[in-house]
Amino acid sequence: MRHILPFVIASLIIVTTNIFAAEPDFLWNADTLTLTFPTPSEDSSGSVPIGNGENAANVWIEKTTGDLLLLLARTDSWDGFGRILKPGRLRISFGSASPFKEGVFQIQMLDLANGLLQVRGQNAEVLVYVDAYRPVYVIKYSGEQSISLQARLEVWRTEKRDLSDEEMGNGNQ
Repeated sequence: MRHILPFVIASLIIVTTNIFAAEPDFLWNADTLTLTFPTPSEDSSGSVPIGNGENAANVWIEKTTGDLLLLLARTDSWDGFGRILKPGRLRISFGSASPFKEGVFQIQMLDLANGLLQVRGQNAEVLVYVDAYRPVYVIKYSGEQSISLQARLEVWRTEKRDLSDEEMGNGNQ
């Protein structure tokens, strides 16, 4: 399986690059099984997937604020149309002096061999992964200066609502 993974990832990268016909905004290193992203993201479209087979998240650093965002997912979070839903988003704010916002952000690297996302900023680092054996998201911050972190769960599926025709489709319409 480990020998197949680089081929699968490389194939996905080639397909994605060809679909959008643009230069990829990441670097792939087949020797170390890492994807490196040199810039923070505008939104969730630039997120990096992590997970353990049951729990997952799309993770990104927000360009303007330097906040760490995790769009949370589970394999049992299905709707009535057979689609897996993202039940909420976790926002970790590092304050106004975030070491990860545009201008001081350095790099984010997805280590596929270890299932770990590493983000480096100005004299700071954050590691994000999903525990392999428990339903736990792990976020480890280290830096030269003390900062005040704020974690906020942003849940948007709190009440019933009517779905549009597009939402009721299978996404291929």
